[in-house]
Amino acid sequence: VIGITSYREKEIPAVKYAPKDANSIAAYLENVARIPKSNIKLMLDSSATKSDLEAYIEDWLQRRVNKNSTVYVYYAGHGTHDAQGKEAYIVPFEGHPDFPSKLYPLKRMYDSLNKLPANNVIVMLDSCFSGAEGKSVISAGARPLVISIETPVLAQGKIMVLAASTGSQISSDYDKVKHGLFTYYLLKGMKGEADLNGDGIVEL
Repeated sequence: VIGITSYREKEIPAVKYAPKDANSIAAYLENVARIPKSNIKLMLDSSATKSDLEAYIEDWLQRRVNKNSTVYVYYAGHGTHDAQGKEAYIVPFEGHPDFPSKLYPLKRMYDSLNKLPANNVIVMLDSCFSGAEGKSVISAGARPLVISIETPVLAQGKIMVLAASTGSQISSDYDKVKHGLFTYYLLKGMKGEADLNGDGIVEL
């Protein structure tokens, strides 16, 4: 569970409710989904560097997952894209869109998650990758996307993605409740409002 509000590079705008969103998701996974706290890793701000993301997504999970596991990955923070608009990236705490080597590619994350022996992998992204505004930043001279790259929502293999936006959209905050808009309704759904048939099970 990853939430980044304040980045090391101060020109990158803060993501207002990312820590609250991440803390809320972690609490729901523990108390509603009944996942043991020892199986939940919460990474906020300076504990969500690129090397931290690599270590926990690519190493830590690998040691804890078996064929019966369901893996959840949640991210609230900035996304960005490359100059050609073909590759989407998570912006880690020390990341900057001018330096691709400081970014964490979504494709790399998806490839690593697909290698896990898990039964299900569910990725939740309260971020956007369009470069338009909202929870997205772009490198100097790059233009916001005007076509949809769809990369964030078209993961392959066993991964299922719930995303705040497609490649051409922006993600928003819900100031009235002090949450990201996507995360607020994700939490409501997890708590039971998405149990449309009333069987006590929330399905995707």
